[in-house]
Amino acid sequence: MFTLEPLLEPVARTRRRPARAPDEAIEQLLEHGRAALGMDAAFLVAFEEGGENVRFVEGDGERFGLPDKDGGRLARHARRVAEGVSPGLAADLSSDGGLEERILWHEGVGASVCVGLQGSDGRMLGAMCGVASEPDPVLDQEDLAFLRPLANAVAEQLEREELERELDRVEGDRIRDVIGGHGLDIVFQPVFDLARDEVIAYEALSRFRSEPYRSPPVWFAEASDVGLGIDLELTAVEAALQQLDDLPPDVRLAFNVSPTTAASAELVDILEGVGDQIIVELTEHDPVEDYDALKAAVHSLRGLGALVAVDDAGTGFSTFERILRLEPDIVKVDLRVARDVVGDPTRRALVAALIFFASSISATIVAEGIETQSELELVRRLKMPYGQGSWLGVPGPFPSVSELSVRR
Repeated sequence: MFTLEPLLEPVARTRRRPARAPDEAIEQLLEHGRAALGMDAAFLVAFEEGGENVRFVEGDGERFGLPDKDGGRLARHARRVAEGVSPGLAADLSSDGGLEERILWHEGVGASVCVGLQGSDGRMLGAMCGVASEPDPVLDQEDLAFLRPLANAVAEQLEREELERELDRVEGDRIRDVIGGHGLDIVFQPVFDLARDEVIAYEALSRFRSEPYRSPPVWFAEASDVGLGIDLELTAVEAALQQLDDLPPDVRLAFNVSPTTAASAELVDILEGVGDQIIVELTEHDPVEDYDALKAAVHSLRGLGALVAVDDAGTGFSTFERILRLEPDIVKVDLRVARDVVGDPTRRALVAALIFFASSISATIVAEGIETQSELELVRRLKMPYGQGSWLGVPGPFPSVSELSVRR
């Protein structure tokens, strides 16, 4: 039995978002073929488990009943052509012919041309057809040959979509398994008050044990691809909240969520009664589709006692826009975004500008990504009061606060 499994992993390793080409490409190919051959309508039939599905129609399809996605006799005729049972070219259906030709003529088809869509494995994926209401004696095999390259391009797209659907299924099953309680671990990284040498928060970070290995950002991106992004993020939040009872009263628990999850009613429900121990970090990497909805969500989270942070802040316009619109309680300045910040005066000035901008709206500044002694010294010179990074403490199981201190 044919399976797409061997093809999935190379696609999964390179895909970050769905790679499906727009339907307009297929529509343009159909319209090009229809116009070039002088057909009244052109249509594409996809062969699926439930039968023949008319996916696209160009031209005067209503004349032939083609808006009906079932397609009727025309769709079944397309399958017979693709399977080699019926000829792909019929220039004059008014003349005596077989039963199928007479039926098509009585349904208003005077001429038709049809080419099967063959996949790379030899399977017939569908057919690309043109129909005219009047006979067209000049139609010949050259016209049929003209359609084949167009049909090959459409077949490639259909096969790509099929591969994407199978990849979605495999990814969805894998992510649903994690949501069901398998393969997710939470580790914690301390955030320090650099002046007092005290832990003021722990950031909860997701780690996935399921094979094949994927980094956490890839897991969450794939979950978003298959419509499970909010579910996976909330699963990670609930797993992190299990450590709340072990936190001292003056130490908060921070976790990352996308703007979409932050604006969900489910997150507010989960944090009901524990918000005053929480920092909700909004990731910089995900776009904000609706700032009004996100601002309303931020207001609701603050109403629970939670603090709101802009995470991974870099130096681009989107960072300043997000800070200006949301007025977060905390801005986490990512030293890894501004690479070579220690040795580059220009980059150092950009980071300093970001710090000044955040301070002007009374947001607390946290330096994250501190990985060397020189970066820690720079953070102190810039008078950034809080810090986080592998130089101060690596992510791991929930530790005792008394065991931690700032590395000097």
